[in-house]
Amino acid sequence: MTDDSSHDEEPESVRLRQLLRTYLIHTREVPNGKDFVFSGPPQLLHDLLRRLVLSEQARWGELLRLDFTDVGPFYLLRVIGGPSEQAEIASFLGVGDEEAAR
Repeated sequence: MTDDSSHDEEPESVRLRQLLRTYLIHTREVPNGKDFVFSGPPQLLHDLLRRLVLSEQARWGELLRLDFTDVGPFYLLRVIGGPSEQAEIASFLGVGDEEAAR
């Protein structure tokens, strides 16, 4: 057992990412990051995204910036970061663009 507090936040982040993956319908590259588009129950998506942003901000601090908003019937999550965070952003929800399009 370790005293590393980053491990306390990881299970929440992983669980939220897995739940959100089921509602992911599209991804796209943006400068310095990636957009993720979700479709599903609005209140549930809002709650999951809010919790994910809080969890990831605690985990990454200023290295990653996460914002979300509703766009009509969809929710958009934008994740941006510097050059050293691009690999994390590319695999943020564990899916590639081709898998999100299904």
